[in-house]
Amino acid sequence: MATSTTPPQPKNFGASTNLITGIQGVSSGGQASINMNCGQRIHSETFQCSGIAYGKNGTPVATPLVAGTETFTVVVSANGQIASIAINNAASAKGAGTYTGSILDPLYTALNGSSMRIGTGATFSYVVNGANTVTSVTLTGAGVVSAIPPEVFFTSQKHIVNGAVIRDIGANRTIQIAMCNNYTPADGELPVFFTEPWRKIVDHDQATAWDLIGQSTYQIIFGIATGITSPTLAGVYCFDYLRNSRMVGGEEVLFLRPIKQHEFSYNVPAGIFNVTSLPVDYPIQRMFLFETGQGSITYCELYQDGNKIIEGTYLQNAQTLKQYGFVPTVVDFPIIFDKDQRLGEALSVDNLVLRVTSNASTTLGCVVEIQGDNYS
Repeated sequence: MATSTTPPQPKNFGASTNLITGIQGVSSGGQASINMNCGQRIHSETFQCSGIAYGKNGTPVATPLVAGTETFTVVVSANGQIASIAINNAASAKGAGTYTGSILDPLYTALNGSSMRIGTGATFSYVVNGANTVTSVTLTGAGVVSAIPPEVFFTSQKHIVNGAVIRDIGANRTIQIAMCNNYTPADGELPVFFTEPWRKIVDHDQATAWDLIGQSTYQIIFGIATGITSPTLAGVYCFDYLRNSRMVGGEEVLFLRPIKQHEFSYNVPAGIFNVTSLPVDYPIQRMFLFETGQGSITYCELYQDGNKIIEGTYLQNAQTLKQYGFVPTVVDFPIIFDKDQRLGEALSVDNLVLRVTSNASTTLGCVVEIQGDNYS
């Protein structure tokens, strides 16, 4: 009797969390790629970014541990490490001896609200002679690997199923959308949600999970920024072996409802401007507007097949969204159709017009979340 070589189908023991393995091409200025398992239903992915990246937010400063009048000039190499340190002002208020100091990146306010130094851990020492003059300075450490904000670490992000790009918004947008939904990532964390945690009290909250069983390929591609030494990308993902299904006429029917995310850009002049080219093939769950500088767009209107369904200022819109638990201040102008988290509240439309009023010319980015029924 022949022996079957087909592995047994795993039983479902609830959602599992595994490491994301096989991450290839993580290098400064490179392109990282991951081939994910298509035999599972994925709920979320969490990536952690780290490396040495001095100089991303301005010129670092050499700070002696003991205050004095001596100053130094710091040079950052192209790979984000401290390349050298030189004496700028040799006069010292300290007596003869050997002293140490740290090299501090300027403080950076990350999208998650943290005030942090992107580059950390670089150190130096210097010698002061009997005439209170600095005679030499030595770099003792070029920096240590630490968390890097994803909006700095990544230059692009794509989630591709069967060769079709389903999500291609930047890491910055992913973080801002999560925060608008009242989830604040940790330092260096990029959260990617398919089963969205903010829907956990609603029936069918797992309807948007990426059921990839039967699909051919699922690939994630990240662009990595230049100027990073020892860039490191690690991750975990949450999954199970269930299917997206619902009962129809007494029968269980499989379905797909992946949330697609794409960003569209428009040059908006001062005055009134109509956006008429946003996709309307599938229900629109949410729209997030981002400007080159918050405050230019003062008023928004939205027309569904000629009917005005949304109008108001940023403040009026934000006040309404706060009532439903959103944090609208992290987005220039969020437009939420499913305020109560019910997926059925998404906007179905044949002719969509977004009308913005701006007090100055600006570049408008519009991230659209679409409820698809396929991976194409």
